[in-house]
Amino acid sequence: MKIATSKEQFVTGVKAIFNSTTFLFLCIVDVLESLLSTGVVSFFPKIVQSFFNMSASTASLVTGGAIVPAAVFGNILGGSLSKKFKWNATGMILFAIIVESSSLIFGGCFLFHCPRSEIIGVDRDANFTSFSRFMPSVTMARMEHTLNNTCNNRCSCDGSIYQPVCDTKENVAYFSPCYAGCTDSVDNKYYSNCKCLSRTKDEPSTSTTVKDGLCGDGCFWMYPFFVLFACYVCVAFSSAIPIQESELRSVPFDQRSLAFGIRWIFIRLLGTIPAPLLFGVFVDKACVVWKVDQNNKHLDCPLYNNAFLSTFIVVCGTALKVLVVISLGLAWHFSRKASKVTPETYHEEQETGAAADQQCPSPKLNERF
Repeated sequence: MKIATSKEQFVTGVKAIFNSTTFLFLCIVDVLESLLSTGVVSFFPKIVQSFFNMSASTASLVTGGAIVPAAVFGNILGGSLSKKFKWNATGMILFAIIVESSSLIFGGCFLFHCPRSEIIGVDRDANFTSFSRFMPSVTMARMEHTLNNTCNNRCSCDGSIYQPVCDTKENVAYFSPCYAGCTDSVDNKYYSNCKCLSRTKDEPSTSTTVKDGLCGDGCFWMYPFFVLFACYVCVAFSSAIPIQESELRSVPFDQRSLAFGIRWIFIRLLGTIPAPLLFGVFVDKACVVWKVDQNNKHLDCPLYNNAFLSTFIVVCGTALKVLVVISLGLAWHFSRKASKVTPETYHEEQETGAAADQQCPSPKLNERF
């Protein structure tokens, strides 16, 4: 009998929760936010590394330094404002609409990235024939025909080894020291007697020495990028507490624990779990050069098309944020429509606590905020 009663209570509670239109739209907001944040954060160090020519360790350190403080401050800010102004659920949803709309501006930070110097064999071939800016990804083995030249045809260069070197005088990079025609090296950092360095197709470079790595070590755009991204994270997280409070107030008091459990099921199944998979597909499409194994399977991507990558993130992020704002607008509409008590009545109820819920029958779903 107790088991049957528990099942009936559970079914009744689930029905009550799903009858709250406000709660459902706020759950959609949570799913969309989770989809965007998890997808971007999963690949953010790799994105930063590609955008600003950083090492993997530096990119990870900078990523944590930008995200964690901004997220903490945003959470504290949102909770503090909700407490100070004593908003009801409708007011908190309206606040979330405002801050989420403003985040659309800061999301444009992903358009900022440092211009990458041209790489012979990637952006153009050894005969200085330029490739498309949005060229499809290729494996290193398939690029050998664009790398070979009369100056390196006796070097037996391995097209599967990507080790970019930079001609600092011409600001042009080469696929590897071997394809640059270099014969001598100093501590594997500088290479000399490079016979394939050219300024144009018919004019040789004034330099015969290259250094390890791509040309350029960051640029001015790195600083506004991280400032705007920190603002983006802060604004996004400042709406988290008000949205959670609104979700709690949109369901009956005795069903709040169940409602939050259902909320997290939605977030996990539709947000955090599929996000890395979905974003990973498009990040892979931005890869310009793939490292492959003996079976020609993709192993790692050492070089991305930054133009394609930034465009995808901005378009995808903007689309998801617009859907978030629309869902919040609908949640605000139904919350305002369902609200039956004034803010003053609500605060009196909060002061009495759970005792008031025990003395009176639990209200129907839409009788609360």
